[in-house]
Amino acid sequence: MFILQRNKFMYMDWPIFINYSFNEEGVFNYIDRIELYDVYLYYGILIIISIYFILYIILIFKNNFIKLSQYEKIEIIYIFIPTLLIIIIFLPSINLLYSNDKLMYINTYIMIIGYQWYWNYNILEYGYIEIYITTYNNNDLYNILENYIELDNIIILPIIYKCCYLFTSGDVIHSYGILSLGIKMDCIPGIININYIIVLKKGIYVGYCSELCGSYHNNMNILLNYTYYSWYIKYLNYY
Repeated sequence: MFILQRNKFMYMDWPIFINYSFNEEGVFNYIDRIELYDVYLYYGILIIISIYFILYIILIFKNNFIKLSQYEKIEIIYIFIPTLLIIIIFLPSINLLYSNDKLMYINTYIMIIGYQWYWNYNILEYGYIEIYITTYNNNDLYNILENYIELDNIIILPIIYKCCYLFTSGDVIHSYGILSLGIKMDCIPGIININYIIVLKKGIYVGYCSELCGSYHNNMNILLNYTYYSWYIKYLNYY
């Protein structure tokens, strides 16, 4: 059996008290997402300042603005500037949204099926490998966060490896979420959602079910150990 010594410094998503920054990036386009967020933040601040500045000007010179209430050029400017801002914000987000679809030559397929209250992983490489993952059912472990996310098994996957993830559910709606990998995919019965991922950094990625799925929803924890390809092959040979 695979025995993995873990500590909190190995976790990519280990919670930090009063942390307002993003998690450590793990996928190739995560930095692009952070930069896009910064752009949105700058535009948001610019729009708020502009609105309050215009309101201030209107209140100071309101007598002059009464004469311009039906001035067509000003109305055109009022329509053109917000439309231009929406286009500037829209184009980068669409490019980032479909950046994952540019991946070609998928190396492996992994189907993730959510059940009440555990995850089922099907690795479609060198045959068919089925692994069930659930949280330890021990009340003594719930007092410490590090033990709270301990599972009875762990998935080992390779870094710098093009993987296609297929998400679905066997009973109710679940949501598979790992922040550092930029994943938050709904697992819906009868529907398969697809996401393409290339992980660049090795480590243990922590995630949770983001959809309330029943009384033991808190048991739907996720641990993915991304390491070198040689360890991944040993892991597959074990099963």
